[in-house]
Amino acid sequence: MKPDYSKENLYQGLLAKEAAAETPANFARLEGAPQNRPTRDLDVKNRRMAGGRNGGQRALAMLNDPVEKQRTDSWMFMLRKFLDNTPPIDV
Repeated sequence: MKPDYSKENLYQGLLAKEAAAETPANFARLEGAPQNRPTRDLDVKNRRMAGGRNGGQRALAMLNDPVEKQRTDSWMFMLRKFLDNTPPIDV
């Protein structure tokens, strides 16, 4: 007999497994119920980094590499200078 589980049931089981791995057993929960989250593709690993596809990695690079931070700050300065000198577009 082959078990037949829905995608949502598999996802909820995956969430419970991840929550158990990252939450201590003595950590309080709201009325003992796990948090219900919307479903996502199960084949995509959640790295929990902020900001789109590479936003978190980009933030880490800027925090850890002073040359990268200076390069980004310089680019942002040039962009702001350009935008300040560009007249508004009349639509």
